[in-house]
Amino acid sequence: MYALARFLKDNDGRFHTVSCCDIQNFKPKHERDFNSKKVYTCFWLDKKDPSNTGNYSIQILLMARTEAELKRQRETTRVKIPRLYESEKESEEDDDLGTQRAKDKQESKKKKSNQVTAKKQQFDNILSQHLSHSRRENTAAGAHMYEARPPTGSESSDSDEEVIPASQAKLQVSIASRDSKYWQKKYELSHQEVRLLRERVDYLERTVDSRLFALQPVLEKIVQEHQGGKDAPVASCSRPLPASQVRQPPSQPPNVPEQQAGPGIQDRQVPGGEALQAEGDLQGDAHPADFTASRDGRFHLRKGHYMTEEGATKLFKNSKPTIVIKEAAQGIWGNHALMQRTVSGTCGPTKRHLGEPPRKQLTPEKVSVVVDTLKHWAQLNKIDITEAMKNLNSTLSQKIQDTRRK
Repeated sequence: MYALARFLKDNDGRFHTVSCCDIQNFKPKHERDFNSKKVYTCFWLDKKDPSNTGNYSIQILLMARTEAELKRQRETTRVKIPRLYESEKESEEDDDLGTQRAKDKQESKKKKSNQVTAKKQQFDNILSQHLSHSRRENTAAGAHMYEARPPTGSESSDSDEEVIPASQAKLQVSIASRDSKYWQKKYELSHQEVRLLRERVDYLERTVDSRLFALQPVLEKIVQEHQGGKDAPVASCSRPLPASQVRQPPSQPPNVPEQQAGPGIQDRQVPGGEALQAEGDLQGDAHPADFTASRDGRFHLRKGHYMTEEGATKLFKNSKPTIVIKEAAQGIWGNHALMQRTVSGTCGPTKRHLGEPPRKQLTPEKVSVVVDTLKHWAQLNKIDITEAMKNLNSTLSQKIQDTRRK
């Protein structure tokens, strides 16, 4: 069996999945055979950093027979963290108090010994430097005494070689290390910016493809009106249309006479730019009705926003409004886009201090589509969603956090 636990000494609020075999004196008979207000001792094996391996105090929040079932419970239910009182924490920590004191005492003795050794080594180095300097001065003085006459214009060689002080060397190393960290951080930020721009370009390409696909019936209708009802081939809308197929130059008027124009043109010729404007006016009619399946196998929610039919079927089968909000957000934005968004569009003080740029805010238009989807689901199932509407932003924020943890 596996348990969802929280380490008491961690202040980041993360949850960890541990095996029940690693918890001392803990042999549960079923999934609810645990006390969430009790402190347990768990052995944690850290493969990345072996120094973190050891016994830690934990608080068990959920239990399941498999990791998959535990993950599913965590996604469908909100994890509650009961409050632990200081008496329960102290009862668990008293067992290791004696061992901890012995370790602290041993570390203190070792630290003092190292300090004494380092101080002695420092004095020895200073003494050796003074002795070496004194020998060089004595040698130079003796050579000067035995010289009969110093050569004219000769310079004394008794000066010491240029030596960089230790404090100046440490300062140079510190400046170089700081510059290295600065450029490394700048490189990471530029790399992240390039990645975000590429993701934005991919998203815009997909949006343009979907909008052009929705414009195909409108283009066919306008071409038929220009050619007097005759069928004309229309280019595929999976990619942007060439300029020669969208509009004609002003110097070349359309070949269709004015009397053959369709009723939608109102007995006048429509240039290419005005035709595109007419297409924009008729674009709303190209989308199917709200909350219906489209011809291309997708499910239309509202205002031209789609999701897969499988996702829509799963969405309307849910029984909780919070899950409906999360499923609708996942279908509209997708997991990859939700990871790059926030509800408010701002950045916390800690991440802003580290130089992390603020994430983009959720589009209000798409948020309104999520609200309309929730209202449609409530109308079908006759469920009150007043409380869910009050906590809409909180539910969307939980969905974004769950997406980033995966």
